[in-house]
Amino acid sequence: LVGIGAEGCHPAALFSYPDFPKDSHNCLAPQNEIARVHAQLLLALVDDLGQLHSDATYTFLDLYGANVYVLDHAQELVLLQVLSSIAFSDPTPIYN
Repeated sequence: LVGIGAEGCHPAALFSYPDFPKDSHNCLAPQNEIARVHAQLLLALVDDLGQLHSDATYTFLDLYGANVYVLDHAQELVLLQVLSSIAFSDPTPIYN
């Protein structure tokens, strides 16, 4: 099962609704609250299904949680991206 991402952080949503309240990530708070609650309810449903059908396997992809993790750790992740691009970069110049 796949949840929905942090819809309030999409550039199109931010552009379309500039006056909506913002959350701590400067994203649209109402849209992200809907996504957060959706993820919470979907995870509870997966837990219930697992109890009802213990012989089945369910996987929940929490896109909202993943989006929030990236936003919360943006500086660390950018640093890792820069370091890995330096470590694995081809020394050949792209432009002559």
